[in-house]
Amino acid sequence: MKKIITALASAACLLCAATAQAGVYKFDFMATDFVPGVEIYQEAPQASVTGWIKFTAEQLGAPVTSIEAVDLTIAGHKYTVEEIGALSGPNDYVFVGTAWVINGIRGGTNDFYLTDGLMAYSVFEVFGFWDSYKVTSTYTARLEQMFAEVL
Repeated sequence: MKKIITALASAACLLCAATAQAGVYKFDFMATDFVPGVEIYQEAPQASVTGWIKFTAEQLGAPVTSIEAVDLTIAGHKYTVEEIGALSGPNDYVFVGTAWVINGIRGGTNDFYLTDGLMAYSVFEVFGFWDSYKVTSTYTARLEQMFAEVL
C-alpha cells in the first residue's frame, strides 16, 4: 500500500512540475541524403544530420518565445542557443541559423534552415549549400519528455 501511495505521489509531483513548465517542447529531427544546392558541385560534408531543439511557446503551433537548448553539429560546428532563431508558420516551425538573415542561409557561413520537410545547410569557407527533403521529425511536450527521462 505504501508503494502505491509513493508512486501516486511521485506521479502527482511530475504532473505539477510539468504543468508549471507548460509550453516547453522538443523538436527531434534527422535529415539524410543531402544534395548540392545552387552553383555547388561538391558532395555534402555531412551526409546526415541529427539533433534536437528545445523551445518554449504558449502551445504547440504558437510563436516560439525562446530557444532553451540545442543539440546540433554540422560539419564540426556545434551550434549554440544564441545561433538559432525560429519562425512560426501556419502548420509548422522553421528553425534557422542566424549567421546571415533569419529566413535564409548564406554560403560561406555556418548556417542552416530546418522545417518538417526540408533541411539546408552551408559551411564556413565554402560558397553554396546542400539540401535534403528527406527529413523525419517529431515534437514532444515537456510532460512526455519528463516521463521518458524517468523511464
